[in-house]
Order: sequence, then structure tokens, then C-alpha cells
Amino acid sequence: MKQLKIRIKEFTILTLSFFFLFTYGIAQDNNAVQTEEPASQVETIEVNDIPAETEKLQQLVRQYRDLLQPRVKTSEVDSILNITYEDIAHKKEALLTEINNLSQRELKVRTVEWKNYHYELKDYQNSVKTRLEDITGLNEEVTEEINTWQATKENIGESSELTEAIASIDTSLVKLNIIKQNAQNRLDTIFIIQKRLTEVVLIIDEVIAEINRIELELQKEYFAFDNPPIWNLSGIKSVATDTSTAEQATAKQEVSSGISNDLAQLGEFFRKNLKTAILQVIFILLLLALMLFVKKKWEKGAEELTNPLEKEAKTVIANSVAASVTVGLLISAFFYKSVIPIYNEMLILIILAGTVYLLPKLTHKKITISLGIILLVFINQLIEAYIDPRSFLSRLFLFFNATILIYALAEGRKVLNRWPEKFKKIRIFRRYIIPIFVFLLLASVVTNIIGMVNLSRFLTSAVLTSVGLGAVVYLSVKVFTSIIILIFKLRSHLTLRTLTNMVEVIQKRVRPALMLVGIIVWIIFTLMGFELFEYLQSWVNGVLETDWEINENLIISVGGILAFIVIFIVTMLLARFAATIFQDEWLVSVLPRGIAPAISLLARIILITIGFYMGLSAAGINLTNIGIIFGALSVGIGFGLQSIVLNFISGLILAFERPVNLGDTIEIDQEMGVITSIGVRASNIKTYSGSEVIIPNGDLVSKKVVNWTLTNRDRRSRILMKTSSDADPDKVIELFTKIASAHPGVYEEPAPFTHFYGYNQEGNLDFALIYWTSFSDTLNTDSDIALKIYRALKEEGIQAPIPRWKIVGNDEKKS
Repeated sequence: MKQLKIRIKEFTILTLSFFFLFTYGIAQDNNAVQTEEPASQVETIEVNDIPAETEKLQQLVRQYRDLLQPRVKTSEVDSILNITYEDIAHKKEALLTEINNLSQRELKVRTVEWKNYHYELKDYQNSVKTRLEDITGLNEEVTEEINTWQATKENIGESSELTEAIASIDTSLVKLNIIKQNAQNRLDTIFIIQKRLTEVVLIIDEVIAEINRIELELQKEYFAFDNPPIWNLSGIKSVATDTSTAEQATAKQEVSSGISNDLAQLGEFFRKNLKTAILQVIFILLLLALMLFVKKKWEKGAEELTNPLEKEAKTVIANSVAASVTVGLLISAFFYKSVIPIYNEMLILIILAGTVYLLPKLTHKKITISLGIILLVFINQLIEAYIDPRSFLSRLFLFFNATILIYALAEGRKVLNRWPEKFKKIRIFRRYIIPIFVFLLLASVVTNIIGMVNLSRFLTSAVLTSVGLGAVVYLSVKVFTSIIILIFKLRSHLTLRTLTNMVEVIQKRVRPALMLVGIIVWIIFTLMGFELFEYLQSWVNGVLETDWEINENLIISVGGILAFIVIFIVTMLLARFAATIFQDEWLVSVLPRGIAPAISLLARIILITIGFYMGLSAAGINLTNIGIIFGALSVGIGFGLQSIVLNFISGLILAFERPVNLGDTIEIDQEMGVITSIGVRASNIKTYSGSEVIIPNGDLVSKKVVNWTLTNRDRRSRILMKTSSDADPDKVIELFTKIASAHPGVYEEPAPFTHFYGYNQEGNLDFALIYWTSFSDTLNTDSDIALKIYRALKEEGIQAPIPRWKIVGNDEKKS
């Protein structure tokens, strides 16, 4: 009770001290802001230093002139700005006249086109901004130099003895004023360019906003009856043939025209993104080269692993081209800032084809039918994009796609249910997602029949996107896991056991992490496919922007609180993941002794510190008073946190000095066991009786610790034996030594030997057999040797001593 009162008192003092110091720090900061600093005086140059400073000024003037020379990037912006402005204005007018008649696919093409304009001009804006900052900094430096030389001239006065110095100052002032005037002219020019750039960017943003508005209006029409029912064939045909021109283009002409337009857009896209396209090809080729190199090395290797992950890796490198193209295109697609629909569709087509070819080889061949149907539906959807969406043929395509996609999902679910061990980690997809998608596709069929064609097309496209992406993501996780195994396979010095342990770690740690990332990506793009992501994002942003103003320096928002929680949770997960990775047996055995737990401890400390700092920043807490907070914490440390800090510092000492390591057998405070973890505050040992003991790090540093396995695992064993007094000592010594030398667990060097201690108090002979063995085999070895000694003594007829006890009565003691 007394200790509890002392702790409460310490906590109260700590809280008051922290509150006082924190409040005092904020008040000091406010006073510092409100107090006006006195104007600093202009420095002057000593008379004797004027020649040297004049020479330095000559060098500065040359640097200023070089900096004021027109830059190529700025001149390029200035030269193309007029053309770009007129081109943008003309395209804006043309787009606004036809925007109401564009389909969703055409609107996406226009969006990408105008976003590319936006990105290009943003690059120009950044270049102009950098140039503006450089010239502004130069102008400030020149102004400061002018003030310094002017003050020096005023300080000298009109002394006739310093005529040369005054003339030198005047010359320097003239040069500096010319530089300043040129800088002002450059600033004026850059300001004009920046203003016009801003005007063009605003026009582009207006166009993009208008396109988004039209897309939202089209989304609102999903639940409208935009076409006649499918049984009203005459109505459908009349809609399909209704046109303002004199002649209706045939379906073949429409497809040909659409393909020509897409090819033209594709050529223009590659022309503007040529460097990115080359980088994409190089990335895929490097990935292919890696797989081919590992494939060649793997075939020459003698060792073979039987883990299922390695079998998948072998399958991947056996199909190097398909794996490299599929995964390479999936990753390199993010190299582009934005892609047009035709290029996006081309990428998806190739990736889906690779998935149809490779995924059955990694799972089960029965899934090929479902994946092939998904690819067929996607191709049909591409063809449908070139057909009049109001025509009967388009509706037949839509009906066919939804129907066979239902069949593909049903067959795929049967395969997943029949061979669940081949499709791990996707149970929720098999149980819940596929039935939901089947229901949506049935709704698509019904809405197409009754005349809600836009809604039918939207549902089919969204389900197709989600299902196809799910297959691609699942394949990517398997291929990425295989690539990691292939990278480790390149390390020829790793033993078979180390590789086996590494594969197990990848299966337990890495693959679940990759699967989690894949699920998150799939959810995001599924929401985008169902056009829910922006709505959800807007709603979440609205909730996150709710805030409370505590005072002028502290505003807390829902977003800040959630950001702090998320960052802190992610930090703890990363710290735990790092600890798990670096404390796994395979990595401990690969790295030098003690390095893995040391890296693990330091990684956890660094990650938690960075995460806590980022969390506070995200929460909107002013970190300028962090020094005052640490001051308050120092007061608390002085009262009640000594042991925590001691254990923390001791943990760092253990990390660097490494007196104990994971897997070591230690003995401390009459506790003996194996170290299972070395934490920031405490370490765990598992005793041989099965219990786990938590030992503060401070005890491991300050107390006596017996480490049985610090430098090696050799252990000296000693077996004490007694024989009767009539035994031959030489024969017993030879017998004992022979038994120990013949045991496989006993070291040959140093060789086992037997000591003879002569007669003991009971008149028997004492012997001690001494030998060296491994620490982990001590108990088994001792037991085997003791049993063999017993049998050998019995066979040789050497009697063991029989204890004799004599009871002495009181009468005998008196006599």
C-alpha cells in the first residue's frame, strides 16, 4: 500500500511537471512570435579588405551573369506557349460542341488526352517555378551586396586619402546595380510566362471538370429505360437506324473506322510516351533475363527441394516468357502517368492471355475453361466497343457475354470447391464473392431484356473487371513469391537446409503479406470498376475533415486521429514483421552470430520512433515543442521511469555487445533455459521444464549470467562411479575409457579419460569418467554411457559397493 501511494505521488508530480513545461513552452513560442526582432544592422567592409572583397565580387558577378543567361527549358516554354494556348483553346471549343454525344469510352480517351496536357504543363510549371526561385534568390543576394557596399561607402565618407577605395566601391555598385536590373527584367519575364501557364492549366482543368460532369450524368442514367425491350424488335431497329446523316454506316465500316481511330490514338500515345515505353520494354527484358539465368543455373544444380513453393518456382521459370511478360506488363503499366483506353485494353488482353496460360499450371488445369471464357468475354467486349451501342447486335453481344460469364463463374466455383488445397487464401472469394457476381450478372441479363442497356453493360463490365483482375492478382502473388525464391537460388553458397528454411519463411511470412497487398489492390480496382471508389473517397474525406480546435496551436481532426492510429498500427506491424524475419532460425544461421537479433532490435526501435513521429505529425500536433516534451519526460524519468530506461539502454547494449544470442542456453537467478527473444525492454527464456521466464534486459547486463553456448556448444561431462575394494583399478580405468571412446556422441579430441581417486571413507574405490560432448546431446550421451558401464561391470564380475548401515543403540553408545 505504501509503494502504491509513492507511485501515485510520482505520477502526479510527473503529470504536473509535463503540463507546466508544455504550457510554458507554448507561451514562450507565442511570446517569441509576438515580439518583434530589432532590425539587423548592415555589415560593412573594412578598408583594408576592400581589394580582396572586390576580387571576390568579380567572381560573384560572373556567376550572377551565368545564372541570368536564358535557360533552354524556360525559352522552350516561352516559345511554345502561344501555340499551346491557341491549340488548347481550339480543342476546348471543339470538344464542348460534341461532348454530349460522346460515349463513356470516348470520354475516357478525352480525359487521358487532357490529363496528358495537364501533366506536361505541370512539368513546365515546375521548371518555371525553379527558375523563378533561382532568380529571386539571386536578386536577394545582389540586394544584400549592394547594401553592404553602400554602407561601406557611407562609412568611409569623402576622405581624400581613400580615393581609390571609393572608386572601387563605385565600380562594384555599378556592376551590382546592372545585375539587379537584369534580374528584375528576368523576373518580370518569368512572371509573365508563369501567369500564362497558369491560365492554360486552368483551361485544361475546366475541360477535365466538364468531362467528369458528363460522365457523372451518364452514370445517373444507368437506371433509365434507354432502349426498347428486347421483344420489341421493330423499336430496336428503328433506334438503330435513326441517324441525322443521309447514309447509315455499316457495322463493318464502323469497326474499321473505330480501329483506325484507336490505332492513331495509340501511335500518338507512344509518340508522347516513348521514353516510358522503352523503359517498360527494358524492364520486361531484364525480368526475362533473370528467369532464364536462374533456369540455367537451376538445371545444373544437384540439390532438389520438395517444398510446394519451389515447385511453383520451377513452373514459373519453365514458362519464363509468359511469366515475364504477364507480370512485367502488370508492374510497368504503372510507369505511365495515364493511359488511353486502347492501350489499357491491349495490356489487359495480353495479361489475361498470360494468366489463362500460366495460372492453371500453378494451380489446377480444370480452371482453364473458366479463365478461357473470361478472356473470350473480354475480347467480345472489345469488339462490342466498335458497334453501335443502340443496335440489336450490340445487345446480343451483351446478352451472350453475361450468360457465358455466369457459366464461367459457376464452373470456376466447382473447381475451387473440389480442390481447395490448390487455391489457398481465396476462401472468401469462393464462398461469397462469386455468388454475388453471379447475381449481378443475372441482373445484367434481365436489365438487357427489359431495356436498361446501360445498366446491363455497366454490371457486366464491372464484374468482368473484378473477376479478371482477381485472377491476375492471384497469379502475380504466386509469381512474385517464385521470383523471391529464384533470387535466393542465385546464392550458391547457401546450404540445402538454409534454402529449405528460407522457403518455409517465405511461405509463412512473405506470401501472406503479398496476398494482403493483392487483396487491397483488388478491392480498390473493383470499387473503381463499379464506380464507387470516388463516392467512397469523397465521403471518407468529408468525415476525415471534421476537426476540433483545442487552441490556436492545436487542431485535432478525425482524419488526424485515424492517421495516427493507422500509422502507429502499421508501424507496430512492420516492427513485428522485422523482428520475426530477423529472429527466424534460417537468417540467424546465415548471418554472423548475434547480428540478426541486433538488427531486429535496432529496426524495431527505428521503425517505432519514426512511426510515432509521423503519427504525431499526421495528427496535427505541433512538434516544435518536442524539446520541452522531452524535458518533461526527463523529469518523469527522474521519478519513476528509471527501470524502463535502464532496460531500454541495456537492450541496446545487448544488441551491440551480443553477450547472449537467440538460441543460447543461459543460467541466471537459478533459472536455466534457451533464449527465445530479445526485446526492447525484456528478454524471454524457455526453461527445460517448459515454462517461459521474462527477464529484464538490465538483469542480463548487471547480474551474473552463465552462458553455456556463447562461443561453442562443447560440454564436458563427468560420470562418478564406485566399485568394491577388490576391483582392479587399471582394468576399471581401461573399461571406462574404452566405453566412452566407442560412443559416437563423445569427441575424439580431447580424448576421454578416467581418474582413480583411491579408497573413500567407506573403503570402496572411486572413479571419475570425463569426456567432451555436444551440449544438446549431453543428457542422452550420459545416460547411454552410464548404462553401458553398468552392463560392462556386471559382465566382468566387478561388484558395485553395497551400502552398510549399522544401528547403534543408547546402551552401546554408553559402553
